[in-house]
This record gives sequence, C-alpha cells and structure tokens, in this order.
Amino acid sequence: MALEDELLKEAKEANRWLRVLALPTLREKLSAELKKPDLKRLYQESDGRQIREVATAAKVGFGTVQRYWQAWAAQGLLEPTEVPGRFRKIVDLKDLALED
Repeated sequence: MALEDELLKEAKEANRWLRVLALPTLREKLSAELKKPDLKRLYQESDGRQIREVATAAKVGFGTVQRYWQAWAAQGLLEPTEVPGRFRKIVDLKDLALED
C-alpha cells in the first residue's frame, strides 16, 4: 500500500472518531437552538439553495432565513457553500434523531 493510501486511510479513521465524539455536543447544541418546528424546518432545508428557495420550503420569511443563517454560521452549525451568500447544514437532523 502506498504511503498516500495509508495516510488517507488514517485520516478517514480519525475523521470517523472525531465525528462520533462531536455528535453528542452537536445534538445538544442543535436541540437548544432549534426549539421551534419552523426553525427545524429552516435548518433542514438549508442545503445550499438560494435564500428565497429555502424560505419558501421552510415556510418562513426571507429575513428570518438571512438572520438565522448568519447566526448559525457564526456558531459553526452551517457551512458556506461555494456560491457566496448560500449555506448548508453540517448534519442532517435525522442523523441526530432531532427531526419531528
């Protein structure tokens, strides 16, 4: 096995363990942040689409999306996409058993 393949295998293994260790903290943080069903919908619909598309899908206002995207991105709960001004969730709520 080439050194690069071995390093990639080790990095994947470390990433897997880091994810396992972080999930309980992430679940707690998202539970505290997403207390209302509309916020859960908004987070879940945040998948890299335009603000207006996400607002329509989540059934919230444009300003609500903009405000929460900024706050959640600052907390590390969303990540920016390659397209400026768009964000996506870092984890699906189903993976944390937080979806209603």
